[in-house]
Amino acid sequence: MLKDNTKTDVIEILIVETTMLKIKKLLEGEEDIKNSFDIEEFKPVYRIGKIGNKIFPKKLVNNIKEIENKIPMKNVFFDNKLPNKVNVKQTLHSIESDYKNYNYFFISDNTKMKEKIIKFVNGAESEINKFNENQYNTKMLVKKLGEKNGSTYS
Repeated sequence: MLKDNTKTDVIEILIVETTMLKIKKLLEGEEDIKNSFDIEEFKPVYRIGKIGNKIFPKKLVNNIKEIENKIPMKNVFFDNKLPNKVNVKQTLHSIESDYKNYNYFFISDNTKMKEKIIKFVNGAESEINKFNENQYNTKMLVKKLGEKNGSTYS
């Protein structure tokens, strides 16, 4: 409720860096919500708040005590028993798919990405050279056959 007794949506988002394994365990109900974003383990952690249409800038969270009353207690798990707006299994599948694509292109490691691109380009160049060589050999064969039959090929 706001000062003028109107209702509004209040949203607060916690932004943490974590691992794919922790996300998977969280969404499969193997790890509790609080442990899945351990602030001491992963830095930096930010929070963003929104009340109605007003969005507050992101703020660095230095200590779990700052947000402890806003996150579930220990031993609270996703168990797929309560009705949920989001299908957890479908969300996990989507996250895993995006993660695999992200890792496929090595976006997180520019050196590996460059190596992969160079390998791809070199492979493509090799295939183009083979194609050009085959095309040249075909032209030469047609030319020789044409000369035997009395016609010319250029």
